Amino acid sequence: MQKSSFFISFEGIEACGKSTQIQLFEKNLSSQGFKVHIFREPGGCDFSESLRDAILSSQTKINPLAEALLFASARAQLIHEKILKFLETPQSIVIADRFIDSSLVYQGVANNLGKQFILDLHSHPPLEIRPDLTFYLHVPLDIAFERLAKRNQEKDYFESQKKSFHQKIYQGY
Repeated sequence: MQKSSFFISFEGIEACGKSTQIQLFEKNLSSQGFKVHIFREPGGCDFSESLRDAILSSQTKINPLAEALLFASARAQLIHEKILKFLETPQSIVIADRFIDSSLVYQGVANNLGKQFILDLHSHPPLEIRPDLTFYLHVPLDIAFERLAKRNQEKDYFESQKKSFHQKIYQGY
């Protein structure tokens, strides 16, 4: 039996253009008759959006283990509540704006928890699900920083981290 639903993720550093590319991709897929479901991480359902708000608005440094567990919790709920259901629907494409690769890089590499810890954490249901395809958008750090500055918005928890943190992320990808 041929697979008719797919799970796709988009990855990259802050301000690399994920949201823009996802919108263009969604428009193209929808025009071909696919049912497209887009989720951001963390987020995508009420529980996960609450965790997103808590993480991104934090004014204090979040312990790396706590951060990894919060992201895993948000992801597990999103998978359970939304992603698995849509992947069972024919002609559906689920698109995630970030997924496990972000955890591997942000918590595993940049926060020094190690990639193996993140992989072990994601070996338990429902976290063991993986995208069928991941697009990595590569943008040099200086261009990403310029884009962030042009947004003229208050920086969130990750955007406000030191340049050395962003360099670890960049190298981690």
